[in-house]
Amino acid sequence: MALSIMPAVAFVPAATLRLLPAVLGRLGHEVNAAAPPWTRRNADRAGAS
Repeated sequence: MALSIMPAVAFVPAATLRLLPAVLGRLGHEVNAAAPPWTRRNADRAGAS
């Protein structure tokens, strides 16, 4: 059983490190579209100052 789990444990972080930057790059500024309203308001204030 451990021999079947070890490749999965190695594959998941490798896939995450490979795919997460690609997805974030594809989303661009839309990555914050699902942010809660109170975080968007704080980001707007920070950008305005």
